Amino acid sequence: MGLRTRLAPGPPGGNRMNDERAFEKVKWLFQSAKKIAADERSAYLDSECGSDLTLRREVEKLLDAHDSGFLDEGALEELADIVADGTGEDGEDQDSLPESISHYRIESRLGKGGMGEVFLATDTILGRKVALKMLPAEFSEDKDRLRRFKQEARTISSLNHPYILTIHEFGQTSEGDQFIASEYVEGETLADYLKNHSPSVSRKLEIAIQIASALEAAHEAGVIHRDIKPENVIVRPDGFVKVLDFGIAKYTRPQASHDSGIQTRPLVDTESGIVIGTASHMSPEQARGDKVDKRTDIFSFGVLLYEVFSGDKPFKGSSAMEVIGEILHKEPKPIEAGAVSSELRSVISKCLEKNRNARYQSARHLAKALGSVGHGIDSREPASEERTQGSFSTGSPRFPASLLVDSALALIVPLIIIAGSFFGAAGIDASEIDSIAVLPFSNMTGDESMEFVAKGLSDDLRVDLAKLDGFKVIASDSVNELAAKDLKANEIGDLLNSDSVLYGSLAEEGGSLAAELKVVRVGSETPIWVRSFTGSAADLVELQNQINTEVLRALGRNPKVDADDSGPPSSPKWNQARLAYLQGRYYFERQPKKDVKGDLAKAEEHLKESTELQPNSSVTWRALSEVYWALENRDPAKPKTRAAAIRALELDPESSEANMQMALVKHKLDWDFSAARPYYLKSLEAGPKNAHALRHYGIFTAQMGDVEGGLNYLRNALEIDPLSYRINRAIGLMLLNLGRYDDAADQFRKTSELYPENTAPLNNLSSALAARGKSQEAIALCRKRYKMIKAEGEGICFADIYAQTEGRENQAKEILDKIEIDEWTELGWMAALYGMIGEKDRALELLEMAYEEREFSLLFLNIDRMYDSLRDDPGFKDLVKRVGLPAKSG
Repeated sequence: MGLRTRLAPGPPGGNRMNDERAFEKVKWLFQSAKKIAADERSAYLDSECGSDLTLRREVEKLLDAHDSGFLDEGALEELADIVADGTGEDGEDQDSLPESISHYRIESRLGKGGMGEVFLATDTILGRKVALKMLPAEFSEDKDRLRRFKQEARTISSLNHPYILTIHEFGQTSEGDQFIASEYVEGETLADYLKNHSPSVSRKLEIAIQIASALEAAHEAGVIHRDIKPENVIVRPDGFVKVLDFGIAKYTRPQASHDSGIQTRPLVDTESGIVIGTASHMSPEQARGDKVDKRTDIFSFGVLLYEVFSGDKPFKGSSAMEVIGEILHKEPKPIEAGAVSSELRSVISKCLEKNRNARYQSARHLAKALGSVGHGIDSREPASEERTQGSFSTGSPRFPASLLVDSALALIVPLIIIAGSFFGAAGIDASEIDSIAVLPFSNMTGDESMEFVAKGLSDDLRVDLAKLDGFKVIASDSVNELAAKDLKANEIGDLLNSDSVLYGSLAEEGGSLAAELKVVRVGSETPIWVRSFTGSAADLVELQNQINTEVLRALGRNPKVDADDSGPPSSPKWNQARLAYLQGRYYFERQPKKDVKGDLAKAEEHLKESTELQPNSSVTWRALSEVYWALENRDPAKPKTRAAAIRALELDPESSEANMQMALVKHKLDWDFSAARPYYLKSLEAGPKNAHALRHYGIFTAQMGDVEGGLNYLRNALEIDPLSYRINRAIGLMLLNLGRYDDAADQFRKTSELYPENTAPLNNLSSALAARGKSQEAIALCRKRYKMIKAEGEGICFADIYAQTEGRENQAKEILDKIEIDEWTELGWMAALYGMIGEKDRALELLEMAYEEREFSLLFLNIDRMYDSLRDDPGFKDLVKRVGLPAKSG
């Protein structure tokens, strides 16, 4: 409900005189009671109100507001005038409107309050509607009131967030009058929204998550709301919310000051012990008048959640003091088991813990908990819900004193303004950012089987963004690594060297899919662009196109069209093919893998289904080639891998990914290095920021003899994919082969820290330490690795160290001789170690076995330092020639 709606008198025929008399009686009793000592008021009200509990409750509301410091005599008198005059939208008071204020043309008056007057206005420079809040001239001379006004403006303007009222300007007229211009938001209060509609549990949950997001932003800015309640949340026609009324908030973040004793700057100047907030939604510490922190909002939000999901209040009473007594001493009645899921009940209960240390300690953790709970089991809720598309009703059958009192309280806290455009719809200033990390979209559908859709949407968007010139997009390996971690945008930006982060979520609403995206600039933790999309799972291609096109346009770029994008995107067959492709990719990339063979089989099944439905998709054939590579792991020929790669390239000769896949076939399968190079170069030409292509070409370049050049390509890949395990480890191996053992050791330590569950970097680190003569430290690392993998004795890791340690060659040979060769044995590594301890015949025998199996390790013959002891052997030289590697210079 808007401000005007709250104040509108009853319809024609209503008994305005009775309303006026009722309010006058409330006002008279309030003015009398406020002069009486607090501990004597109850007896006074007993005698004056008698059995009229409604009258008593309304007086107590005003007394609570007065004692809290946010109700003044001016607001009460202004409300009385409205009741007496019946002034509304068309009242005579509208005739006295100013024509303009600064560069704003005044359209109408929205309301008055103790802290100012609110107008609907038009910004004549930008041509947009705004809500303009003026401080009356007589108050501008009041330094205290002016200070409070400015505090309000600074507070709200600092909370730049899509779910928080946006402040456009804090200004001053030529006459010295102060004003705030804010967005003009259309909608209705959450309290009215719940009364006027029948939202599903999932819809309520969506609203709750948005409010939690707003609180998270406020708390990060050092602002506590202190009065979270349904009346302070506006639900817009498009379903998004705006949190209002930060007028009684309090800054808690220390301000920069030379006075180290100044820890906080209070937003409302009040001494400890004064209660601020609405009684029914106060936290226990707030009700006691204790110092509060952000956890007070968690409790108030818990009260709101209880109301939203149960339809009732958790704490009740005939007076404010009774309500506060319940908050302090009683537990709320449990929400009915059939109304919501047990997980959601647990979340609400945790919010309502009387001990703030037992609550959620941040709104971010609360939002995450809300996102993971079930959507409830109320069989009465409708399958879908129509959101309001127009303005809300302004009529009311009566205008009782209780509404007048509530309106008085509403008037003297910051403006409740209604109607405007969606945050950031105009786009992103591309000059603000030159890199972005697209996180995997959160699956908020409550259906695990939709995980592949959420991931697929973000993956596809990342691919399209990577095609932009002069714009860095962090690669999938790195962002996937951070997906499960609860990190802020600033932390993600630091880890990935990105100046912006794109978040997305996928929810199911009334049988449709709803995707919500936001771009956050690193350093500010505030969104610079937010957008929502809706679509059907039966038309996923169209939803993907909407998302990608709008994000690219927001960045001021036009999307490039791939060969795969040609065709009927609305075709059911096309959409089925897309779904099958996403499922195949999901199973191929799923981590951690508990059933490798099972996941590969499912990936093959879904990708083959996709090619049958849409046989001309280069992207799908290339993905299928990747899967076949893993399935044909021990087959040197890999016929299916090769055939799928050829088909992908035939369908899209310009594709970076298809060219890279063919380069890998020529490079690693055929050992046709002269044929591989052009495909790599074409891949990088089409996708200069393709981290996978950069990594593979870096390794190829090194194997062809230019190790420093290969290292440079790997470092370029790391810029795009800084957390990639493969890239980080490959850089360490290149440094090792260059003889830069200390640098290599540092790189392997970094890789091990990034991937502590992966033990291969420990092997490499121990080898680097052994090369530096630090055998004891290297042995300790090998023992650590064997303990991690639950292996006993000493294996090849120890043999590597002993082979590099003078006087321990026999120990290395003893270990190597005991190793039973199977399909997983790294023959090249064993051969190198035998060569290092002087067992050249055995080394060459193992290398021949590796040659027959076309083991990839042989492509490092020219650059791996561990083969140095064999380089002069004619058999080794012959092997290098047969592999096709260029003769090593120097």
